[in-house]
Amino acid sequence: KAEDFILDDSFARFVLNNQDPGEFWQTFISENPQLLQEVNKAKQLIILLNTSQKPPVDVNKYEELAKLQKEINKSSKSFQPGRRMLKYAAAILIFFSGICLFNLHEVFLYKEYSAIEKKLRIVLPDSSIINLRNGSILHVSRFYQQTGKSVKLHGEAFFKIRRNEHSKLVVQFATGKVTVLGTVFNIYTNPDTAVVSVKEGKVLFQSRKKHKCLLTEKMSASCTGNYEIQTSEFNLNNIGWSTGEFHFSNQNLMQILDLLETYYPVRFIAGDKYKDIKLSFHVSGLKLDSVLSLLQQLIPGIEFEKKGDKIIIN
Repeated sequence: KAEDFILDDSFARFVLNNQDPGEFWQTFISENPQLLQEVNKAKQLIILLNTSQKPPVDVNKYEELAKLQKEINKSSKSFQPGRRMLKYAAAILIFFSGICLFNLHEVFLYKEYSAIEKKLRIVLPDSSIINLRNGSILHVSRFYQQTGKSVKLHGEAFFKIRRNEHSKLVVQFATGKVTVLGTVFNIYTNPDTAVVSVKEGKVLFQSRKKHKCLLTEKMSASCTGNYEIQTSEFNLNNIGWSTGEFHFSNQNLMQILDLLETYYPVRFIAGDKYKDIKLSFHVSGLKLDSVLSLLQQLIPGIEFEKKGDKIIIN
């Protein structure tokens, strides 16, 4: 069926640039003439979706429906099969999710990655790496390298982007977007707030109201519900959940343990006798046992008891 071709990444590359794996698909089509009608439907829809304007992260369903109807009317004036194609698009969208008529771009333009209970490592087609924090969702353009690199983030992610002077990555989220050539940075986002922290390189942070801020190495900025961008001090601990690197300076032990839990798959349980202890130390990618040994050196008499994913501090 046409929807099978549409959701095949190699077929999409064939349609958009007519390069490898073009030879495979040309052979496949010539050997399967009975599928030519479905192939042509899929080709037209892929081209249409990639020439239409992509919506922002927050989509008004009724506006999107109006855009679809307008596109149908426009296509019917110059190319009659285009009208049938858009109706076909609506039909298969409904087939996929029940209300897919309102999720046209999300279904066909983006592949979803969801980190349900634990962190997820994603390798993009250009070898860039994204660490997706548990509870977060990332949508990656199905045509990532053909029509511009684009991802959409809901939650938090740590990016290691491979530099390419001719192709910028755009990360979209509810309150704005970040544009980058090649760098290492973290984005935390929810419907009302976004915090961008740059470890290496530089990024352009832009709010939905077009406020802009260029962030370079060891800079952070936030964008709140009023869409104004404010710079803030870079905090290495904010990205420790992904890097395993933490720097504590006269910090409360309870706060330290909370931060360590974001990287290590454990939960610390400590008694009140430790609530006033403050420590200063630096760790970078150590194994959990090494961190526990370090804490024993810093706090004489402290003991750890492991029970499953819990560590009880006595």
